[in-house]
Amino acid sequence: MRGRTLAGPVRRGEPLTDRGLLGPALLAGYGHERHRERMVAAPVRITDAAAAGLLRAGDRIDVLAGAPEGEAYVVASGVRVVTVPRLPRAGADQGALVVLAVPRPVAVSLAGASARSSLTVALR
Repeated sequence: MRGRTLAGPVRRGEPLTDRGLLGPALLAGYGHERHRERMVAAPVRITDAAAAGLLRAGDRIDVLAGAPEGEAYVVASGVRVVTVPRLPRAGADQGALVVLAVPRPVAVSLAGASARSSLTVALR
């Protein structure tokens, strides 16, 4: 496990398993077998930390972005939550991080949308 990145905080002495580490093992079970190699773990900052706090690993969600005209649009539909890291934050105005299992092109769309507008989620 040396050289791998933790998916969230751990306490001293807590046992580590492959499900608690970022990387291919974290995505095991996500996506169709033929396409699994194209899946990535995409960290996304959700503007409303309370909304992100409702999420659990395995949830299927839609990710929505606000448009300049005030209307929202769907950036990613029916994607799975891999983890919701409980990271220390300076304040709730920074939102919350959610890691999603998505195809690589969807990860690019999510990154672009988060750079332009705030993101929220809709649970399915």
